Amino acid sequence: MTRRTRYTLLGAIVTIALVSIVTAGLLSYRPPETPENLKYFTVWMTEEGFNIEKIEVKKGDTVILHIGTMYRPGMFGGTFTIAEYDVSQPVLGDGFATVVFLADKEGSYTFYLLEFPSIQGELEVKA
Repeated sequence: MTRRTRYTLLGAIVTIALVSIVTAGLLSYRPPETPENLKYFTVWMTEEGFNIEKIEVKKGDTVILHIGTMYRPGMFGGTFTIAEYDVSQPVLGDGFATVVFLADKEGSYTFYLLEFPSIQGELEVKA
């Protein structure tokens, strides 16, 4: 067996071992328990609007919004706003921002981009 053949065989064995370890780890992964009153949403901003038109939560829920853009890198995305909850979060064109608030007021509220108010969605807080 030549040296090159041995290295190729050794490389194949190491690759198979690593793939097996990674696959076993991924298959056994269990996400941590999420409290019932914690609500998480990923909201994408595009030039046409948001990927989520309506967010429904219950009064008393802690709401986490992970907001990203589908714009070109470096472009300003906009300021994600929910006026009634004092949420005003700038998001760069190639970045993400996270907003956390307590949904403590029942009702229907508009979320929108401050710079483009026609791009909007609805937050509904139920009893």
